[in-house]
Amino acid sequence: MDAIRRSVHSGDVTDDALRPTPTGSPMILDADRLRSLGARAAADYAAASPFPHAVLPDLIDHDVVRAVAAEVDELGRAGLSRPADHRYQTKSAVGMEWEWGDLTRQLMHELNGGVFVRFLESLTGIDGLVADPRYRGAGVHEIPPGGALKVHADFSRHPDLPLRRRLNTLVYLNEDWDPGWGGNLELWDADMNECVETVVPELGTVVVFSTTTTSFHGHPDPLDCPPDRCRRSLATYYYTVPDELTAVTGDGGGRVWKQRPGGSDRTLLDWAPPVLVDGVRRLRARRR
Repeated sequence: MDAIRRSVHSGDVTDDALRPTPTGSPMILDADRLRSLGARAAADYAAASPFPHAVLPDLIDHDVVRAVAAEVDELGRAGLSRPADHRYQTKSAVGMEWEWGDLTRQLMHELNGGVFVRFLESLTGIDGLVADPRYRGAGVHEIPPGGALKVHADFSRHPDLPLRRRLNTLVYLNEDWDPGWGGNLELWDADMNECVETVVPELGTVVVFSTTTTSFHGHPDPLDCPPDRCRRSLATYYYTVPDELTAVTGDGGGRVWKQRPGGSDRTLLDWAPPVLVDGVRRLRARRR
């Protein structure tokens, strides 16, 4: 884990790759710096213990995260969060995007968008990731004073769609969080013998980790924060299509092109040798 933090803070990555996007930009996330970071931090992600993960403290402009936190605070004041209190967790969630503030909605949409998904594929080595347009189990999460989230591994299948869950991304919204209040994210080994890594839920810290049957995590001790504070985060989850469904399509389910009679729809590529056509397509794919 220290290796990932070094890669994030080292001169190799922090120069242009992690320079915060200006708050006034029409996009919160920047494709170029995400592309750079994904490629450079991939090896550290794969080698992280107790399971593949990355802690990225400066991935998103902190002014943007601060503004999102203010919107989430208004959600709490309006009483829109819905509790999910049972023996293993005390948590509220707002997963309906029409209830979010404008900036919160934009950030969540960008975390679900192509720029960030391609970054996650590069970082994790998992191809074919699918963001969840329904935000099932995701959205704005809040844990109040005295609340806890027992150590667990997350559900592995989408509740509604034939998708396998592969990744979690968390964005913490807690400015000036005192570690003495608790609430650190704990990552445990597969045998539940040891907490290997802890992450303070500071404002702007982003955590990405692989979802498996043994990616045990949580914050099992009750929060000891002041009554006017809560532990808040944004959560997004990512999936892949199971192999058995991929096999059904056979030919890959790609678009099928047809020529109209007379040949007027032909282009230069139609007359080119197949090896040249394949080379052009590979070049175009690298530029995306």
